[in-house]
Amino acid sequence: MELIAVVGPDSAERAELLLGLGRAWAAGPAVLMDTPGGHAAWAELRRVADAGTTVIAACERAEDAGPYAHRMVLLPHRGPAACDFGH
Repeated sequence: MELIAVVGPDSAERAELLLGLGRAWAAGPAVLMDTPGGHAAWAELRRVADAGTTVIAACERAEDAGPYAHRMVLLPHRGPAACDFGH
């Protein structure tokens, strides 16, 4: 199957998306995980996905999931810097 990473700030929006994607795969085997700890955890999630289970995991940085995820869903950063257009 595949490893899908939801990347964005730790927020209610990210948690809702993680759960929503989990419901989309409720008919088949799926694993949900919020904030896997380190490269070893991401590597294990990728191994599980490659063995036939859909894995959906959330993290704050695309770099964490980058080498392991088949797909990424990027959420916008909504901090003050994200809205500062120099005005």
